[in-house]
Amino acid sequence: MGLTLKNVKPSYELCKYGNVKHPYSDDFDVISYIKESFVEPVKQPIDPTLPIVIQENNVDIKTEAIANAMAFALYQNDATAIVDVTDFYKQIVYEMSQTNPLHPNKWLVDWARERVNRKTPYPRPNNMVFYTVDSDVIPECKDFLVIGDNQDKVVSAFSYTFNPNSLGVAFRMESDFNDFKEKFAELVNKEASNLSTETSNQCQEFLKTKLSKLTLDIALRNKKFEDNNEPYSFAQLLRYSLDNYIATNNDKSFYIPFQTSEFFLPSVINFINIEKHSHSNKNDILTHWNKIIKLLNSNVKLWNKKSIKSLQKIISMSNQSTSMLKSLHEQKKEDLQRANVPIALSAPSTKILEKRILKIIKKTTDVNKSMNVYKTLKRSFAKPNRRNPDDYDKIIVGYWVDKGDADEKMKAFMSKIRNKSVSAFGTLGAKSDSEHAKKCMTAVREFLESNGNKVEREFICQGAVSPQLIEKFRKMTKEGILTGHHAATPETEKRWAEAAKHPDETDIENAKKIFAGL
Repeated sequence: MGLTLKNVKPSYELCKYGNVKHPYSDDFDVISYIKESFVEPVKQPIDPTLPIVIQENNVDIKTEAIANAMAFALYQNDATAIVDVTDFYKQIVYEMSQTNPLHPNKWLVDWARERVNRKTPYPRPNNMVFYTVDSDVIPECKDFLVIGDNQDKVVSAFSYTFNPNSLGVAFRMESDFNDFKEKFAELVNKEASNLSTETSNQCQEFLKTKLSKLTLDIALRNKKFEDNNEPYSFAQLLRYSLDNYIATNNDKSFYIPFQTSEFFLPSVINFINIEKHSHSNKNDILTHWNKIIKLLNSNVKLWNKKSIKSLQKIISMSNQSTSMLKSLHEQKKEDLQRANVPIALSAPSTKILEKRILKIIKKTTDVNKSMNVYKTLKRSFAKPNRRNPDDYDKIIVGYWVDKGDADEKMKAFMSKIRNKSVSAFGTLGAKSDSEHAKKCMTAVREFLESNGNKVEREFICQGAVSPQLIEKFRKMTKEGILTGHHAATPETEKRWAEAAKHPDETDIENAKKIFAGL
């Protein structure tokens, strides 16, 4: 396909992972996260007075399209996308200019190694180069405790030695992990009213965990990435807290992105105690990580919707199950010997053991709504992306009223719309002919017009108020915190009940009349 890049400065600094904070109050959007942390940081001009040009077949390529292709390469292993994105980064990042670049799932690790390689030789693993616990992991952990500025070496050492299918988060020692938990507890307390019972329980379980051993390994979601992506989920809160903590405490903690795909949407997080690794012997470290890797590569169900699950617990249960089965086998063997029965027993097969272990640890979960991370992906850089308003001449936006204006998510999207023909429709808890409704429509219209847009059509009607928000209002009213228009009075309850009946058929017909001909 071939890309043309002009006025883009080559760099070793590919991305700013840990400094991009996806809002936990919204569905996780992997495309936006990739865009902000992978694509935007590398677009640095050689000449600041001239524009950056990125084209495919003389067609300008949008940042969102590059992020889409990156997601295809990472999560669908799409060969075309891998070639396209590799071609893009080859022209920007020094490392990618070398022959035989690694798969995108190792890019973050390889770029960390390349930053080290600028100062001292730090080769990529190959048939002649091997990374080991005693030669790399332990020495780099010791150096980090002493000098504290060799994070990239630690990243490379752990990744090239173990390479689990997970996301690593390194902490200097257990006290730093406890410090992070205090910050996480503050966030949980702040958002307590917005958290479901399940999420609250998961957060409290996590706050009880300890990093007293080599690692603490927590399962966050299934491998299909369909769970724990919703607003205020445990995974979202935890990742937001980690990003904040690492950004301000890089001397105490940092990411070890074993797999690039796991960095954005981790199914398992390995919390790593650097101090423990520096003082342990290589056999203990190898045994520990081999168990983790073996479990990650198995078909065992790690994610439980109702509670967090540590890999250590699963491994312990597996060991107990194996020990129990062996004990039963030996007991049966002794009984047969006493009865003078010819012994023709053999140790239970691996397959039988696996079935028994899976039966013990299996948990049933409700199917959560799909947060399909691929829903916006486009194979070609040049194809339009519905998330990018520049790809369209006419746009219709829909919103729900929050604090007298469009909701935060839609407001952010509308800020990107410039010099377009725009129409808008919305819902609110009040009546559509009320002064409040008129003021809301005016606020939305003026905001769109401030970016040079022409607002053609407008429509607003009643809509149901969120049950969670109603319960929050009721609680705050009962506690004497909330008064006025939103207080849970009999009049307000009546208004909420009426709003829950909308939009009805009449509303829909009225909307059709307003938008007819567009």
